[in-house]
Amino acid sequence: MRFLIACLLVVALAACDQTVADTESPTDVACLTWGVRVSPASATLHAGDSVQASAVINQCLGNPSSTAVRWRSSDTVTAVVDAVTGLVRARAPGPVTVIASLVADTTIRGAMALSVVPR
Repeated sequence: MRFLIACLLVVALAACDQTVADTESPTDVACLTWGVRVSPASATLHAGDSVQASAVINQCLGNPSSTAVRWRSSDTVTAVVDAVTGLVRARAPGPVTVIASLVADTTIRGAMALSVVPR
């Protein structure tokens, strides 16, 4: 049974790869979910240092047309982030999550794990 499931999974993945290769752009392929991938996915900074975060949107057909994101920090004592540019500034030691949410649908988001360490 496991062998059959593994074979079906390989066939399904091969079909997906072929579909993407046959199209002119990845947005032509219907996808299952929208997503936001934040880069870098994680970082360690000293208090006072900064890092520029960026967001890549995985777009699906028939969903929100705007790919604008808003940035926020889960803990503004530890780190702050410019809501428009994604520039993150570490403030105090501790863990924090930097979140990028689609403006058109804030349930679609991605995150970066940030650790702020003392100097």
